[in-house]
Amino acid sequence: MRPEELWQTVLGEIELSISKASFTTWFKNTSICEINQNEIKIAVPNIFAKEWLEKKYRGIIISTIRKHHPEINSISCHLNNGNNDKKNAGSKSVDSVVIKNNNQSLDLSGSKKTAPAPAQNRGYGESAFYSNLNPKYHFDTYVVGSNNELAYAACKSVAEDPGVNYNPLFIYGGVGLGKTHLLQATGNFIENKHKARVKYIGMERFANELIDSIQASKAKEFKNKYIQLDVLIIDDAQFLSKKEKTQEEFFHVFESLYQHGKQIIISSDRPPKSIPTLEDRLRSRFEGGMMADISKPDMETRIAIIEKKIQEKNFYLDRQIINYLAENIYHNVRELEGALNKIIVTYQLRNAEPSIKGIADLVEDLISSNRQKNITPQKIIEAVAEFFDIKASDIYEKGRKKQAIRPRQVAIHLLRKDLSLSFPEIGQSIGGRDHSTAMYANKKIIKELDSNKILQDQVKFIREKYMIY
Repeated sequence: MRPEELWQTVLGEIELSISKASFTTWFKNTSICEINQNEIKIAVPNIFAKEWLEKKYRGIIISTIRKHHPEINSISCHLNNGNNDKKNAGSKSVDSVVIKNNNQSLDLSGSKKTAPAPAQNRGYGESAFYSNLNPKYHFDTYVVGSNNELAYAACKSVAEDPGVNYNPLFIYGGVGLGKTHLLQATGNFIENKHKARVKYIGMERFANELIDSIQASKAKEFKNKYIQLDVLIIDDAQFLSKKEKTQEEFFHVFESLYQHGKQIIISSDRPPKSIPTLEDRLRSRFEGGMMADISKPDMETRIAIIEKKIQEKNFYLDRQIINYLAENIYHNVRELEGALNKIIVTYQLRNAEPSIKGIADLVEDLISSNRQKNITPQKIIEAVAEFFDIKASDIYEKGRKKQAIRPRQVAIHLLRKDLSLSFPEIGQSIGGRDHSTAMYANKKIIKELDSNKILQDQVKFIREKYMIY
């Protein structure tokens, strides 16, 4: 079996065992560049792919290759940059395997595409262009766990080669989970490595700047300022909801940047399909690139965050205290960091050694807020109504307003799931409906949740609004 055929076979098997997004992130534009007696050398497009294939996917790659070449017991990854030593005259170098004639390369499907120009030759500017980036945010201070692995990987890939790999890149997740850190780390990396004109801005501020420019009859200047960028990073895109003029202007900026191969990175507290009144053309643009979500950190990740932060602050906490904090403060990363800052400042002022009892007393308010609160049917219905951008009264009313049908069904499901109400009780809670209506709605949502990722995200986001779990 030729190296190219072997690698395509290996990729086909690996693709079936990992997520599509992870496969695209790490295995796209890879190839076998050399086969020695017991080792296979793999060409990879950037340093991030090299690190992750060698560390995270080494086992699955070797086990898959050994099905066809049992003698192979090792792999190594090498950057596809033409600098690899050509040790054997009969073996193919990375360049000869990957780069074909006429400046064209083969992607995983075998179709040809023009190789992108180097980043430094894409017309990137010489200044920060008032980037609004905070220099304290970097990749090496970001703690990676199962909750944010894909988003982190996508950002590093974009940072290495902006405008090429994932464009646009859309990251979504709840409040305080590290989206802003990740976006700014990406911007800082691009600005420092590529000397690019990067702009980081929140969507609300973007809208306010647009309003000011219109009032001052400078709308054209406003647009020109943005279309000159190399990288546009937009935070909190959910604030596009109900802003028709802002959506229109942002679409034109988006299109101009995209058509010129400039990188666009967007964050939101929810996926595009869940942003109320978002224009279809914007929604399709957002979904046309790479989408990655960030969820709540698991126990191991929370422990890693605590250890990372106290190391940065040159502060010591014993394992019992670290575990206590990780077990009891789990809503989001921001709360965890806030608790650590409070602990560090307090004990440095006291010049005392932290104790588990002292820590418990000190962060009791945060711990209490992370315990499940008294949830009422009203709180659930209000959270559902807020998410779907309708009035709570629309859910209670017996009329069949189209925009209230799905919110009402979701509310019924959550009343059943989180409050364990009987169906007659649920019927009474939503305006005195018959129990059979509640049963039907709950069954419908449960069935859809099995396969509808958008609905899964919607329910998850709504639950985070009214409870901690």
